[in-house]
Amino acid sequence: MDVPYSRSAIPRIFYVEGVGLSDSPAAASLKVSLSNGQAEVAGDLLKLTVADFVVLTDYNHDRKIDDADQALAGSIFYFWLNDDDDAGEVLREAADDIPGALLADCDNGAIDGVRDLVDFFPLHLKLLPEGISLPTVNVSAVVSEEGEIEENKNGAVG
Repeated sequence: MDVPYSRSAIPRIFYVEGVGLSDSPAAASLKVSLSNGQAEVAGDLLKLTVADFVVLTDYNHDRKIDDADQALAGSIFYFWLNDDDDAGEVLREAADDIPGALLADCDNGAIDGVRDLVDFFPLHLKLLPEGISLPTVNVSAVVSEEGEIEENKNGAVG
């Protein structure tokens, strides 16, 4: 399927959505090319793997993330800002743990102590179906609010 764009209308980011999971790595491909109207002047063939994306945490609180947690996982996963102002080993006052603090922990770029660690939890990001593995690559994930897409240093969209 050819989708023509004028030079000024070429999108900076293309979104591709897979309908079904891949059975093997690079099972689908997408050809992108630039034409001067008479001949192709540049192009690339992108190999794609349609992957599932599962976010897991320690749902059953047994200090490991495994199949038991996947069975308990719901379809909705909530993230929140660490916008309280707790620090140290013990709660200094009740107001320290209330969201919306003027000196919010999410703005200081540091873990202020054990009280701040309570606001964190591990995540397991499952990106590929069972049995499919890809060659070792440099991957980075970016969690952003309201579905924003950010570009990492390697130019990959996360």
